[in-house]
Amino acid sequence: MGTLVIFDIDGTLLDTVFPHQSSYLSALGRFGFKSVDADWSGYPEHLDSAILHEIMRANCGRRATENEITRFDVDLASEFRRRWNRTGDSLRASSLELLAWLRDRQDTSVVFATGGLAAVTDVKLQGLGQGGSPAATASAVETRHALIERAILLGGATVGRDRIVSIGDGLWDARAALSAGVEFVGVGEHGAAAFTSENPAAAHVNEVGDLVRHAIW
Repeated sequence: MGTLVIFDIDGTLLDTVFPHQSSYLSALGRFGFKSVDADWSGYPEHLDSAILHEIMRANCGRRATENEITRFDVDLASEFRRRWNRTGDSLRASSLELLAWLRDRQDTSVVFATGGLAAVTDVKLQGLGQGGSPAATASAVETRHALIERAILLGGATVGRDRIVSIGDGLWDARAALSAGVEFVGVGEHGAAAFTSENPAAAHVNEVGDLVRHAIW
């Protein structure tokens, strides 16, 4: 099938980390959780569903139900849509350029993999002009490794047979790519040394637009 490219969204294609996190806290408030640990790095898995389960365990002694996750996602998407400014730096022109460039490559397919839940992810994909595109989200899985595996499945690729390149801004993205046995490109401020400390074969670019006509292709 050629090359499957798996994109993280927040912090990679869009500057949406802060509006997502603030929207997440507001959605938690609607659930009655007024005081929660907002040090997201302290949670075992950096996915919306996994964090919600941890907060439910701490406050209610149980996991969130499927209905609760769905209701939370609706509230989260509503809050995010209200807060997100799609102009300026939050919607990167370089991301749109890269997605358009990859779309024109006949040997390349794109799928998205994000720690966000499904409804809020759809809002972001619509902002990127990618509404309806295949996306692995935290509505279906609860670990980063499973997220990459689901993205590979959605993309119709097979590890060891097809070339698969995961692109993200988080060190957890680098670890997940390594555990899944796929290539990885780290984007942004962590720098090459930080990414290679988690994934020795990782490549690095300063920003996602640098991947247009990059040597990795």
